[in-house]
Amino acid sequence: MDRERIIFTSHHLVQIIFKHLDARSLNSCAQVCTLWSRIAVAEKESRRNIFSIVKVGACHNTEIRRQIELCPIIDHSVMEGELFQELKNIPIEPIFCVAFMSVPLFAKFQEFFPSFGSSKPETKRVKFCEETTKRKYLHGIVQTAFKNFLPDKCEVSFTVAAGIIGCDADCVPMEIENGPAMSGIFIPKVEGVTINKCCLNKRNFSTTEFIAQNAPLKALLVFSTSKGVRCVNNLIHSYRSDDGSIKMAVGGAIVERTDCCVGSVVAFSGPNVEAASIIININDKKEEITAKLETFKETGLLNHKCFAFMFACIGRGYSFHQEHNVESSIFCKMYPNIPLIGLFGNGEVGYNYLPNFPIEKTLRAGSFARYERKFLHGYTSVFVLISLKM
Repeated sequence: MDRERIIFTSHHLVQIIFKHLDARSLNSCAQVCTLWSRIAVAEKESRRNIFSIVKVGACHNTEIRRQIELCPIIDHSVMEGELFQELKNIPIEPIFCVAFMSVPLFAKFQEFFPSFGSSKPETKRVKFCEETTKRKYLHGIVQTAFKNFLPDKCEVSFTVAAGIIGCDADCVPMEIENGPAMSGIFIPKVEGVTINKCCLNKRNFSTTEFIAQNAPLKALLVFSTSKGVRCVNNLIHSYRSDDGSIKMAVGGAIVERTDCCVGSVVAFSGPNVEAASIIININDKKEEITAKLETFKETGLLNHKCFAFMFACIGRGYSFHQEHNVESSIFCKMYPNIPLIGLFGNGEVGYNYLPNFPIEKTLRAGSFARYERKFLHGYTSVFVLISLKM
């Protein structure tokens, strides 16, 4: 009994044990006593990594697809179990999550996540319009797949797109255009960094209401449905400075659905965040893509904790190159320690912006095209690199 008391009241031993616990377990341990609470809080605050996931449904795998043809009773719920286990074991306590889901998974979510249950209204006497039913279905998916496993204070930006881009644990890029898949990136609290989400609005093109005062906007991620296409250019134009320039990174795409009807916007602001964005054009060869992505090294962003988004045209894989994963493979080879997630859209939102780097500078493989009036493009890929000073 004395031995157990010594073990569990020893600051050093408890500290060692807590280093191996996930964030949820640390929260439970913090309720035991003052000592454990102090150590648990210190341990959580010391964890500043960016956590990312990518999950692919069974029918995307060629071998499993063949097995389905031979034996149609394959268990799709494996995806649910793997995701739930990974979220339960998440090491950080995130304050913001950006999540993407492919249309095939969204449409057949119940097959892959049996715990989701039925999406039908509880009573037949209540008449739901089609849009309300769809929004209820989307909200239930977000709750089941993510919110149930995240802290109440963690906000989620959720987007449904034609395809998903991500990296596995070995930094091998994955591009799933026509199969069930999801990806997500989880960001912890960082002093001097503010992350906010708002709905894309047809009337008000400014997001200043939810940007912290005296915190310059550094990056804007825009996810617009077909209803909000006309709003995209107006929104970005509203951030022009007096000299007509836009001093922030911009990326995004036209998608199937977001957690807002017209579209959603995620903004990064504050003194401890910086970002850059690059547009890969339809005619860029591998050498030009490599040269453009190398410019990230000259911005100084790589000196801090980084993560990246890639927004690509759904037809890019067939129109740009003979093989897939070209841009994502080049990026992951150049920056193996930077998490990369993204999506395929029906149009890309982007702006060439490199802080501390003149955009007019001629590159080894060519030069950047200047996009000053329109920010919605087709058959391009847009990379957004975000750097946090932790």
